[in-house]
Amino acid sequence: MDEVFVTTFLNHTLAMFLLFTASFVQSITGFGLSIISSPFLMLLYDAKTTVLMTLIISVFTNTIQVPLLYKHADYKMIGWLMVGAIFVLESGRISQNESIRNRQF
Repeated sequence: MDEVFVTTFLNHTLAMFLLFTASFVQSITGFGLSIISSPFLMLLYDAKTTVLMTLIISVFTNTIQVPLLYKHADYKMIGWLMVGAIFVLESGRISQNESIRNRQF
């Protein structure tokens, strides 16, 4: 029983260290939490658990950063990016619908 506890404790401790390191890199660069932590966490846990862990931590850290960073956002640039994204999404939807209609079976 003690051996299982020690192994589990070491796995969880290593996972916390990996997540802390990945979060630190994300705070410096703006991305990287999932890129850094997922491959190493998959050595300790299964894929579903790893994806869920990184998703929850990403949402949590980004939610904490929003009140700190929203004052520094360039809303004019965000508006132009949204206009471009809507245009590209709509043109992709139209072209996909046309390719589906023109498909012959």
